Amino acid sequence: MGVCDSERPSCRPCAKLTVECVQAVSTLNTSGTGNVDGRITRRYLHALEQKARAEPASRLSSGSYDDTEQHLSPDVDSVTVQPSPADPRARAMSTFAKTHAGSVIADGGGYRFLRLLFTGEAWRGEQASLLHGLTSKPGAAEAAIPPNQLPAREEARLIFDLYLDGPQIQNPFLLRQDIETTFSRVFNPNSSPAPRDLFRTFMILATGSITLYRSGRHAHHSFGYYRAAMRHFDTGFMADGIPAIQDLLLICRFAIYHHIGTSIWDVIQLCVRMCVQQGLHRPPRRRIPLLEEQLQRRVFWECYMIDRYSSSTLDRPFAIADQDISAAMPSHVNDDDLVAASAIYPDLTTLEGRYTGSCPNEMTVFLACVRLRQITSRIQKFTSAAARDNNRHSSDQPQFLASGKVFCALDELLVALEEWRKSTPVITAPKCLYEKPEYFEFLHAREKLLLIRRTMDVVPKRKGVPPQNLLALCLKTASRGVELFSGLYARNSITYTRSYFSFLFTAGLSIMLSISVSEGSNNDSIYTDSSLKALATCEDTLRRLGDKLPDAKPYVTVFGALHRNVAKKFHQRSSSSRRTVVSTPSWPKHGAAGTEPFSEQQHRQPEVFNRSYFSSQNRFQELPEETDDRASLSMNMLGLRSPQSGETNPGTSDLQGIRAELDRSDIFPLDITSPSEYSTFPWVSLTEDNTLWTMEAGLSEYAYGDASFNMALFQ
Repeated sequence: MGVCDSERPSCRPCAKLTVECVQAVSTLNTSGTGNVDGRITRRYLHALEQKARAEPASRLSSGSYDDTEQHLSPDVDSVTVQPSPADPRARAMSTFAKTHAGSVIADGGGYRFLRLLFTGEAWRGEQASLLHGLTSKPGAAEAAIPPNQLPAREEARLIFDLYLDGPQIQNPFLLRQDIETTFSRVFNPNSSPAPRDLFRTFMILATGSITLYRSGRHAHHSFGYYRAAMRHFDTGFMADGIPAIQDLLLICRFAIYHHIGTSIWDVIQLCVRMCVQQGLHRPPRRRIPLLEEQLQRRVFWECYMIDRYSSSTLDRPFAIADQDISAAMPSHVNDDDLVAASAIYPDLTTLEGRYTGSCPNEMTVFLACVRLRQITSRIQKFTSAAARDNNRHSSDQPQFLASGKVFCALDELLVALEEWRKSTPVITAPKCLYEKPEYFEFLHAREKLLLIRRTMDVVPKRKGVPPQNLLALCLKTASRGVELFSGLYARNSITYTRSYFSFLFTAGLSIMLSISVSEGSNNDSIYTDSSLKALATCEDTLRRLGDKLPDAKPYVTVFGALHRNVAKKFHQRSSSSRRTVVSTPSWPKHGAAGTEPFSEQQHRQPEVFNRSYFSSQNRFQELPEETDDRASLSMNMLGLRSPQSGETNPGTSDLQGIRAELDRSDIFPLDITSPSEYSTFPWVSLTEDNTLWTMEAGLSEYAYGDASFNMALFQ
């Protein structure tokens, strides 16, 4: 039996055997207390998918998914037996309908808190056409590009060298010696290359020529090499084990730069399933050559790395759980050293304990990136669990306890990210982007922003607004991420991708939100000026990316409209602040004498993070580079400022004082019905606003999902 390739309406092995291709499902029984296992034919799923894609967007956006079976059933009946209510297929469809009604973005995905930007009804009325335009299908301009021919040997050698010194550094799922062997076979005039050799050659040319073509140093479009490669792709490749996974990974890597007509997430899910079938997620059961074992590890962890990033971007389940992985990380050893050590050491574990080769080496960057994706996995696990706990204990758990759990987990993950950043390699003569310290800084900022945004989704809020400490940290991190990417892009050190565009867009929205709902004063000009400067830089870079990514222009237009609205509201707020001097509450004395009456506490504005990010003169201050953000969070998550030099921790000896601080902090949900005077946007009727969820989901699909997917399905 061959490997399932997830083809619709039947995979290739099942089609050859003329048997029905089925997919196992597990659903809750009618009582909701247990699981009932069943099967759904892939043909049935195919019919549902085709019917859903053909359904008019207006009908789907106006109706509920609860009647999915009613309006899909007639056509489905013609290809398969209509399931009875007791059939697992019906239960699965019903569960899907109820789960996905309203929105596909769940709490913890890092998107929901941003909806505050879209609750200004006047603005939404003015910009309705812009927002609705984001639900249209993005077009792929590359479709009209013809396939390329093989370039001259010298030109191909240049592109291969760029691939080996660039993408191969971060993604070494192919052995260098295999790449060189493939080049020799294809460009040998006396040989007839095999289809797989031609496929891999064209794919390496496609990926390796991206920066050359975009900088005007190569005449042939990279997508033309991809189209030529697909001419030599044989579906029979899919039954070849590890080489098949490597072929799919070549496609995944290229799809990050260009639309290929399918979802990266779907392809990488297939890759991980094939890895599991090959047993790559576990140690090898028999002794194999060191280089072969190293390759197996590299292939699996490459799949892991792409799966973690694409799944977290799309807020979808991972292809494999961390607890199911027992395979070791790739050895920090060069390939040549592995070949030389094969006759001496029986396995990689023994070699690793005695290896004295030079570091950094060709595995250094890859291992650093895999470690970062392990933190990504922890982030998604934390926020998913927190979202479930919020739903499960929404009424029987004090809010400050829930906040404490969230902040403790956040603190732990901030520590992990900081330790990762300190452990990244320092390469004295970087050959490519992936070896530059600025790139690791950017990866750190991007992952940190993901963590903060997801935390803001699940932390208990006050009137729908996240705590001020998180807003300030979000602002700082998003601004830093925008600064790093814009600097790299301005220096032509980094090229444009849909994933980078998605990050920049979301970072800009995060800055807008932080400006809009954070508490200000008449003396916060440094705070706001730096924020508005970061927003201007973000919009400028987005426009430059939009010029290169025509299907991203609607997002640039919406971003510009939002930016203008935020700036307008801010200037109005600044004018009002100059006319009315607002005093800043002083730090309260701890103890019974410093405790205010509860009636007064109810009308105080939260002041958690202002104590560490604002000086006594209430002017914004950047934390020094060596300052650890988690230290401020640890003290401020309960409304306590960090002790100064020679000062004891305030409130440690007086529980009443701590309680007073809890009453004043964001994590203690006070019942206040009037919006803050500092908020740029009102936040009423939030539960009815799905505009931003749809836009963010669409942008995520644009980056790592199905480029042709119509996001109106999820409105």
